[in-house]
Amino acid sequence: MRCVAFALALAALAMCASAGPLYDYVHAPDDDYTYEVMNQTIKGVDFTVYNVFLTSGEWMPQYSNKPMWTHWLQVCVPHKPRKDNDIALLYIDGGHTANKASPPSKGDALVEILCGTTGAVSAHLSAVPSEPLVFSNDPSGKSRTEDAIIAWTWKVWLESGGKADPTWLLRFPMVRSVLRAMDTIETFTASYGKDLVPVRRWLLAGASKRGWTTWMAAATAATAERPDRVVAAVPIVAPVGDLVFMIGDMYKAYNGFSFALDDYLDAGVIDYLNLPLFQSLLDLVTPTGPGFAANYSRQTILSIDATGDEFFMPEPWRAKTGSWVKPIEDAGATVIQRMVPNAEHSLTGHQIDVALTVQSFAVAIMEGKTIPVMSTSISVSDKLATIDVHIDPASSTNSQPKKCIGWHGYNKHTRDFRLITCADFKNPACLNPILWFDEPLVPMGNNSWTFSRAVPEAGYEGLFIECEFDFAGLSWLDPLKLTSFVSVAPTAFPFKPCPPTVCASGK
Repeated sequence: MRCVAFALALAALAMCASAGPLYDYVHAPDDDYTYEVMNQTIKGVDFTVYNVFLTSGEWMPQYSNKPMWTHWLQVCVPHKPRKDNDIALLYIDGGHTANKASPPSKGDALVEILCGTTGAVSAHLSAVPSEPLVFSNDPSGKSRTEDAIIAWTWKVWLESGGKADPTWLLRFPMVRSVLRAMDTIETFTASYGKDLVPVRRWLLAGASKRGWTTWMAAATAATAERPDRVVAAVPIVAPVGDLVFMIGDMYKAYNGFSFALDDYLDAGVIDYLNLPLFQSLLDLVTPTGPGFAANYSRQTILSIDATGDEFFMPEPWRAKTGSWVKPIEDAGATVIQRMVPNAEHSLTGHQIDVALTVQSFAVAIMEGKTIPVMSTSISVSDKLATIDVHIDPASSTNSQPKKCIGWHGYNKHTRDFRLITCADFKNPACLNPILWFDEPLVPMGNNSWTFSRAVPEAGYEGLFIECEFDFAGLSWLDPLKLTSFVSVAPTAFPFKPCPPTVCASGK
């Protein structure tokens, strides 16, 4: 028994010590980290929201006009907390740098819903990243937000030949802000009393840039003493595994890049796409980077993606060699997907549906349910595209779906499933109304389902399978919707790969 315990301790230590510069950065002692619980609270019918002014740390003081990162952290405490539950949900969000003089007057709707219905502490972290920012080494003097900040920090690192401090990469302080929020809530709940179990474990969630941050916070939050600090994560519209391969596919599909990457094109970042230096950058900040896969080993990860996402391709898990999530799964993690049909990157019109998926997933995790895993196989011939799904009855608390349906979408012209194709959303020319339609599927036996579509003679057809699950004892929840991988047929792309003059000039 002592040998087993010692081996587990060594494995935990190795897990936490293997993630490199990002792990070291977010766990380094920082005298700038502070927080203050404000007097103002927000009362709900079955919860109380506490406003916390959080300073997560300083970043690039010699270059940034706002080096101190400040956030509003809203902590929702249910009046009747779930017994024996030490798991909290943290939703990571964007927005401008927090002003202490202007605390929020209302809570985040998603967090309040989760807090009130699950009986678990739920929190909302804003201003990730802290923005807008102006950099002294930026000749344009541009006030930057979101991707424009990320693109500038990538430019600095790439143009240095990778010699610049890796903490230039914006993901570093973004992830640090999440860990400081977790630290704060753990301390806050430890002294709260009132039958509230102190928070010790986490379900992290966020969308877009915050979805990417969710991946990386989940990979770095654990310590040797607490290897199971993060038990689950929900990265939303952030399938950021093999980005070089995915962006390469984008070029071959569109004969160029989606408008969503304009900030990176403007910064000259894409000039490095097919050079080893670009992959070295991604290795520092993506879940497939060296050392990160093992850090997910104790987690269940639900990736929520969109069929019409302008940032990503409709097959978000494709990689140069199979699926980029496989090494994470091989390390011991459970990785599942929910593909949202007829949705673009912002998931406009689907927020409630997605919120209910997160709610069902969160409660299943807190109840200790084992989430079903859908094994997918895809075959495409000259005439027929087929997706086969199998759910191992031994793999889950409830592996029998309530129902399964097949989704399919068709573009008769080219391989483009985006709903928006240019930045002027009010311009009808920017709309690409590629709609996905569903049809019921009949079980094939042995907990398997098959969905086939004819390969079109012109254009491209996309398809995937969606299954709904009701967990025993959780019938009050919406069914948990999980999906297979997406297949697009025919498999050949309409355009040639990105030429070196565009994607490997490094200029």
